[in-house]
Amino acid sequence: MSSRILTTFINRQTGTVYGQSGLSDDPGGVLSDRTRTALQANSSGKTPRLSVPPPTSLVYNTDINTFTDVFSLEIDLAPDDLFDIQSHDFVEFYFELDNPAPGYQKRHQIGVGFLEKFHRDSSPTRVKIMANGRDLFGENMFAPFVVPVRQNLTLKDFLTSKVIKGSYLEAYHSIRGQGRSTLVDRGAFGTQMFFRSDLEQKKGALIQNYAGLAINVVFMNRLGQVEILGRPGTLGSTAPSVSSSPLGILKKGSNVDRLIVKQDYTNVFSDFTVFWTSAQAEQSKNTLASNTFKNSDPRVSHISKPGFLTLNTSDLASLGGEVSASQRISDLAKSNIRKSNQNLNSAVVMTSDPFFTKDDGTQVPFIQGQVWRLQSNEPEFKTRAQPTGTDSVDMLLSGINYNESLSGQEFQLNFIEGDTLI
Repeated sequence: MSSRILTTFINRQTGTVYGQSGLSDDPGGVLSDRTRTALQANSSGKTPRLSVPPPTSLVYNTDINTFTDVFSLEIDLAPDDLFDIQSHDFVEFYFELDNPAPGYQKRHQIGVGFLEKFHRDSSPTRVKIMANGRDLFGENMFAPFVVPVRQNLTLKDFLTSKVIKGSYLEAYHSIRGQGRSTLVDRGAFGTQMFFRSDLEQKKGALIQNYAGLAINVVFMNRLGQVEILGRPGTLGSTAPSVSSSPLGILKKGSNVDRLIVKQDYTNVFSDFTVFWTSAQAEQSKNTLASNTFKNSDPRVSHISKPGFLTLNTSDLASLGGEVSASQRISDLAKSNIRKSNQNLNSAVVMTSDPFFTKDDGTQVPFIQGQVWRLQSNEPEFKTRAQPTGTDSVDMLLSGINYNESLSGQEFQLNFIEGDTLI
């Protein structure tokens, strides 16, 4: 089979879908009469061709820790191809499985985004499309709120009413007619927070700040849905554990082309302190002293790298009354320590396929959030339980890099210890 990454482009204004198999990429008859009329009117005597060939070059990077995905691509077209796509139109990325395992689909979508830079390089014999872009959630990296937010809302309601409503993400689901929720709750902090924004403050920065205060991680999944991940036992969350049984074994020298084990103690906190701002500390109701929390992981016993977080009045008010100040300080400090511990033991697996083949021949596509067992022929994984090293460890798949060109394909899987995500 070919596991090439394929693309489907969607014109946001007309809803026209350009895919590898033309109108078969139009689930449920998405193309409206208005779209078909526009196609006929714009064809200028040419036969509308709604199919596009696979990219000649493609890089797609997705990682839970980076908030948004980024991509770049090149596609060669014939001069007479009708391809009415421009900057800020949508593009889906997917590959096809020959024998998907139960619970997975033959057409496996890896992400969806919008085009930013869009170049059309043409000659009498060919047209080359060159573009890059971000996932749909990436719209928030640049968009300001314009109208300031001063409101008590749950994190879910804030995302739904202030971020998703009227966004590219909502428009994509409307065009595709998919009918599924635009938001997936996997442990959101469920009580109200006080959200405050300035006129020019970017939405992305505010989302990340308040998600961090609630011990949540917010990102867009491969299907164009906002996901909120929580951690059980923090700020009243009832989130399921991020750990689970491994789906399979990725073994160096067997089904893994290369294994890179990484350590970077420079970015690991040996201890962490939560400070009050001066103005806040002077208020009698917040006389609680700043506390320093020690990183108890045995792998950092020999390093000294303190970290700190300064809380201001707005930060404290956002979660005020839901948990005690001491509990809030403890949760925030420990969360920052855990996330820094990602640098103690992470791994990169290089593979030639974007899926795992089980013993029965069925295929499981790699997806963020899965747990896999990594095996080596030497004890190169230094874990909390075995700081001197082990040859086998269960790790969380946090990100995937899809990279292909006419010369070949390479897929990079990024792994972290599951307890260090939130």
